[in-house]
Amino acid sequence: MPRPATLCLPSDRWPATDRAAWTLGCTPDDPFDDTPRQGAALALPSRYKFRQGYARWLHFLDQHGWLDPAEPPLARATEPRRRAYFQALQKAGNSPYTIIGRFAELRAALRILALGADVDRVGRLGGRSVRSWLRMTRRDKPLPDSGVLFNWAVGLMDRADEEPTPLRRCVAFRDGLLLAILACRGRRRRAMHGLRVGRELVWRGGVWRVELGPDLVKTRKEDDFDLPARLTPYVDRYLQEIRPQLLGGRVDDALWPNYRGKRLSADSITAMCLERTEARFGVALSPHDFRRALATTAALRCSDDPGLAAAVLAISPGVAGEHYIRAGQFHATGKLSDLVERPSRAAATKQPAPPPSR
Repeated sequence: MPRPATLCLPSDRWPATDRAAWTLGCTPDDPFDDTPRQGAALALPSRYKFRQGYARWLHFLDQHGWLDPAEPPLARATEPRRRAYFQALQKAGNSPYTIIGRFAELRAALRILALGADVDRVGRLGGRSVRSWLRMTRRDKPLPDSGVLFNWAVGLMDRADEEPTPLRRCVAFRDGLLLAILACRGRRRRAMHGLRVGRELVWRGGVWRVELGPDLVKTRKEDDFDLPARLTPYVDRYLQEIRPQLLGGRVDDALWPNYRGKRLSADSITAMCLERTEARFGVALSPHDFRRALATTAALRCSDDPGLAAAVLAISPGVAGEHYIRAGQFHATGKLSDLVERPSRAAATKQPAPPPSR
């Protein structure tokens, strides 16, 4: 199967009118122009996502001989072509959720390209939503209790010194700390990827604190929180011993360097989460699954505080209930506690060797 990037038309092959329209749509609004420029208000990751979705659409048109440079972007999105795109995505084996996402990306991109135009029809086929043409299946997967995830991640750090090489010891400790923060605070991959020492991760009031700026938060609002005191000695050791070894003499403020000393990519964070959780629990969990697990755990353990999950994840109660909390599923699967070993008391209380003074 070709890599996804090969299915996107490179920007230097876009029609000149499309490139110009994209640049205009992503340029801050002109105070004398009443038409809002949709792309200017988007976070960079969202803008990139929609751009890639549009590049995929252009590649599809190009492969079928339908990419006329003289035709405006919105005019190309005819009903027959959208139907053909839908069928091509199905034939390629894309899941229903992926197909819905592709059309959402196309619609969002056309809002940027066709300023002020009504693009809602792009997400409809035969007068019906794309979703209504698909047989949807639940994507729920069994989620471990967040306490189980947290103690497992701490255990990775505790056992890191048992790895056979210095590099593998450093990587295991780094992964354990990253997973522990995901398990107890459940922030999005974008936020975890963007953490920098002395910028987002700071020492304040006797605790390690994460201070996320609007550019790292989906809601574009600042998001600040303390890390658990139990993680303090682990963060200390990571910053003073493990991270410098990974950097290998390089100067970089990224919190998560890879084994070459460069910033760990967002895709690598996801791949690490999937690989380590599948090896331990038999189910591959993404960073977003850690958020869902935290919301569900909060609903199960603190049913008398229904707003707890939303407060911890910095989302609205409605979003928490609709997209994150799976308490009913937990009851049906025995909360997954039978599928994983409960951490021993010794493992739960073990602390790493004290690092040099801060």
